[in-house]
Amino acid sequence: MEASLVDKIEQAAILVVGAGGIGCELLKNLAGSGFKHVEVIDLDTIDVSNLNRQFLFRTHHVGKPKCTVACEAARDMSPHSPHNDPVGFYVAHHGNVKDNDRFGVNFFKRFDVVLNALDNVDARRHVNRLCLSAEIPLIEAGTTGYLGQTTVIMGKQTECYECQPKPTQKVYPICTIRSTPSMPVHCIVWGKELYKLMFGSAPDSMLFEDEEGDEKSTFMSPVVNERLKVEEKPSPEKLLKYTKSALTALFTTEINKQLGMDRYKGAKKTPVAHDIEAMAKGLEAGVLNPPSESEGGEKRVWTNEECCQEIYCIVSEMYTGATSPPDIFSSSVAFDKDNHVAMRFVTAASNLRASVFKIETNSYYTAKGIAGNIIPAIATTNAIVAGQEVLELMKILKHGKDKVMEVCKFTYCLRAKTRKGFFLQPTSLQPPNEKCYVCKNARVVVSVDTKTFTLEAFIDQVLKKKMSFNSPILQIGCDQIYEDGEPEYEQNLVKTLENLPCGGIKDGTTLVVEDFEQDMEVNINFVQMEFEEDDERGQFLIGGDRPVVKKAEDGKGEGGAVDNKSEEKKEENNDDDDDIEVLDANAPPPVPAAKGKKRERENGVDEAAGAGKKSKKDTGEGVEEVVLLE
Repeated sequence: MEASLVDKIEQAAILVVGAGGIGCELLKNLAGSGFKHVEVIDLDTIDVSNLNRQFLFRTHHVGKPKCTVACEAARDMSPHSPHNDPVGFYVAHHGNVKDNDRFGVNFFKRFDVVLNALDNVDARRHVNRLCLSAEIPLIEAGTTGYLGQTTVIMGKQTECYECQPKPTQKVYPICTIRSTPSMPVHCIVWGKELYKLMFGSAPDSMLFEDEEGDEKSTFMSPVVNERLKVEEKPSPEKLLKYTKSALTALFTTEINKQLGMDRYKGAKKTPVAHDIEAMAKGLEAGVLNPPSESEGGEKRVWTNEECCQEIYCIVSEMYTGATSPPDIFSSSVAFDKDNHVAMRFVTAASNLRASVFKIETNSYYTAKGIAGNIIPAIATTNAIVAGQEVLELMKILKHGKDKVMEVCKFTYCLRAKTRKGFFLQPTSLQPPNEKCYVCKNARVVVSVDTKTFTLEAFIDQVLKKKMSFNSPILQIGCDQIYEDGEPEYEQNLVKTLENLPCGGIKDGTTLVVEDFEQDMEVNINFVQMEFEEDDERGQFLIGGDRPVVKKAEDGKGEGGAVDNKSEEKKEENNDDDDDIEVLDANAPPPVPAAKGKKRERENGVDEAAGAGKKSKKDTGEGVEEVVLLE
């Protein structure tokens, strides 16, 4: 006699990846629905900022692992007693889902279904590949503000997470940031780089210029060469003198120099240099009155004089060690939107630059939103998509994983009602893309200058960052040229691609890349292509003329919700949807395709709602991270 759905629910082994906003809702739903054998993986610990939406956590839980506390709460909610059936009853695994020693393919094979509650592309790709290898269904969900979506992935039946290209964060050309800003975001990016130039490892800043270079900017010496030594514990007078000198070089001398060279001839708005001497006239050595601490200081736009005051206060704080790391002239001083001092500096510096170029200035609060590209998570949206995940889970248990394509749906959670008055819009799942290198083993084409690009750069920038390999093994023909973690191959890292052993990598070479941790093998074909040093496309292209995400047209967008944080900041994390990086904050909400019509959208739940992006070949703005080939 066939087991009832209730029996299947009680017997099913479920893995939840992520125990944050969506993860808490998932565990509550699973416990209330009668699921008994649930295991949870999460890397993060509970922070005070989580408490407003991750309702399984309380103040006394701050600092504890999310998965541990969430599993304890789920046990208390469950109608079953864990004492009667303790094996597999809400088990917590505090760690990174990418840790192959703990969570490899064999670990995943223990489960009937995997449910994701992740917040970044890298971890999602990894889980996608493990589920494909283990041949188990994966249920995906993500949110951004009021928008969300849920989908189901089953190898050989549906699109995998990487079957469709994803838009990446917009990259602004360096020349625009340095010389011709036209939007607030240009000035804020510049402010972030100035923060590194003044307080961090100066060579890491894109504003840094080599001493031997020609046409060196006038601000290099006052800002970098005159940086004060931390051990000197400079006097307030010395700090004030340095601040005025740096600001004058940045906003007066350098701007006047550029104007004198007719750099802005023909520009719509001609910049006007600041009179820093006049703006900073009210500053007094040792007197710190940061406008950020005044009433409503973070929500109002500071005047230019207040911006100068704020920067002087920050210089004083950094050099006296009150809020700075041990060594302020190191790479440890990097911009972080959640670092109050760094964000105060970027707000003040970007506003001074914006007013020079007649660009709208912003409050601290608004600047932080732009700098971090944040859309706050909304607990209600998390609850909706988590509920959808559990409904799809029950469909799979009732009908079996072989019927995923027939019974499961891709569901949009919309902010505005459809014509029929619905806020949830289900659409059919799509079959695998024949050009996907992950689930269909399609060949990848990489265009790069093999004469100058090193193996180390290729592994770090292409294989690991763009293609999400964990521990790649590289072969040319039958000869192995690199294996991650093996010392005997380290000598090859500094070599250019064409000078590698076994004939090297040149135009037309096929490289075989394996990753046993992900049970993947990919063939990469190389095309020799030279790039200019300041090429906006970067120094390599992946995939050439391949399908790209469609740009929204006539106010109609196609896409899903975003839920990935900055990859630079949390590339290795596997939390949930705390703070969301938005690729196009002005994009319209997703519009489901008409019934029976194939959607032209990105599959997965980590990209901006409606935020399409053309390929680099078309726009020079970026390369999609999922590679699809013609």
